[in-house]
Amino acid sequence: MEKNFFGNKKENKKPEQKKIVNESLVKAFELIHGAKPQETENWQIARRIVEVLDEPSQIPPDLAKECIYLITNAIEYPSDEIRINIVLMAEEKASKVFSELGHIDEVHMADIERAYYNWKKSANSG
Repeated sequence: MEKNFFGNKKENKKPEQKKIVNESLVKAFELIHGAKPQETENWQIARRIVEVLDEPSQIPPDLAKECIYLITNAIEYPSDEIRINIVLMAEEKASKVFSELGHIDEVHMADIERAYYNWKKSANSG
């Protein structure tokens, strides 16, 4: 513990990191709900969009791929219960969004991650 100018102990507080809301999640939210999200965290937005990620009339397929990947592999959740609920729903939608996962009965996070990186690699090489 450090001491301040007067010799008193001062706590080393880490500055609170500002949480950055992902643009893809916001864009999907706006397409579905017609307004900017009032939610302040990625997991809150994910909870409000995950149900329709496999509906191309609501979300363009490329945006759905981005969102499903984020939901299953990149977002921090406040509890295991919330994470499991949202991620399971995204895993269920993934086989319709990533055609290469259509033959898998139970899609998991690793399957989505692999399909996502294959999709990104082919998109960048073409």
